[in-house]
Amino acid sequence: MGNGSSHGENDGNAEQWPLLPDWMWDCTDCVRLYEEMRHVQAEVAGLTAEDASVDWDFTDSVLGTQIRLGRHLADTHAELLSPWDPGCATCAERQESLVKAEGRPDWMPAAVMNAEEHRARHLFVPPRLLRLL
Repeated sequence: MGNGSSHGENDGNAEQWPLLPDWMWDCTDCVRLYEEMRHVQAEVAGLTAEDASVDWDFTDSVLGTQIRLGRHLADTHAELLSPWDPGCATCAERQESLVKAEGRPDWMPAAVMNAEEHRARHLFVPPRLLRLL
């Protein structure tokens, strides 16, 4: 199914952006949201390279675009997401949250969305960024 294991966090692959699965390129929303995310990252990197004092909000730009793409993938392509990664601490945390939310209808929708969004992020962010959300 998907790719994007977090096993590379300490072996030099932590910085490497994963190759997107072919099915993501077939979805115009996936392509648009992915390109928006990468554009914002390049723009922020360019601004801060020129002037380290540039004031920008990381959560509004980089993380915000990742959240939008992750939510789209969770909402639209849940059946195509990567399985849980046994080497990813955040996957384990999300699975624990799902167990805790069982029998709690007020908690379950948020727990499911957080879990699916995290699984989606394995498809499109480097391992070092998986812990951020």
